Amino acid sequence: MAIAPLTAIGGDLEIGRTGADNHPTAFIQPLTHIDVLSELTTVGGSLGLADSIQTLAPLINLQSVGGDLNVSHTLALTSLDGLDNLTSIGGALEIIDNLALTDINGLSHVTAIGGRIRIGQLMQGGNPSLTNLDGLATFVAATGTIAGRLDITENDGLTSIAGLSGIHTIEGRLFLRSNDALISLSGLDGLGQVGGDTFVIIFNDQVPTCDAASLFSTITPFYGDVCIRDNEADSCADNSSGCSNENLI
Repeated sequence: MAIAPLTAIGGDLEIGRTGADNHPTAFIQPLTHIDVLSELTTVGGSLGLADSIQTLAPLINLQSVGGDLNVSHTLALTSLDGLDNLTSIGGALEIIDNLALTDINGLSHVTAIGGRIRIGQLMQGGNPSLTNLDGLATFVAATGTIAGRLDITENDGLTSIAGLSGIHTIEGRLFLRSNDALISLSGLDGLGQVGGDTFVIIFNDQVPTCDAASLFSTITPFYGDVCIRDNEADSCADNSSGCSNENLI
């Protein structure tokens, strides 16, 4: 029996298993019934995209997600194309452990994100094929503020975060760790406020230590823990005063 296309889901929706410990309102196997979402415009709760999903094209009419948007643990998803009409994410944006994902330009019409932004996660995995964050440029231009923490972790192919240019406030922590190809912090040049309790830039092999130190010098006032170490060595010293284990994860 054919399933009628859905136009709205009031709660959470998972397409593939995200691994989150929750009970979604709707669960769809990505390779079988995703086409029933071709008329979907609204997810009232969180949207999880994971597992064997290969394309987001059937989500082309989606305009808003009331909770988190989580894209994680995919093997063949190469882009977020299909989310081109999405403008609002009420909660967090999490993009974690997507082996083939090369860009997030499908988010280029998003103007509101209500929570943290997490690109990669320690122990869960990064996005090794992702090269830039240009898909966030429209959001940054609209708000200039991340309403939570910013984590960019274990993205081996990430060479640029210039898509964040214009960010002036991060309301949570700043955490950049183990982005082996990143050569510059350009994109965070205008940052003036970090509201969380940690400022961490570590194990980014090609980011000059002086760049990290210079960025921190623009954050005033800052009352939390600072950990800048094991980046590209140069004339600037590490700042390891806040490098306790709980601040490194």
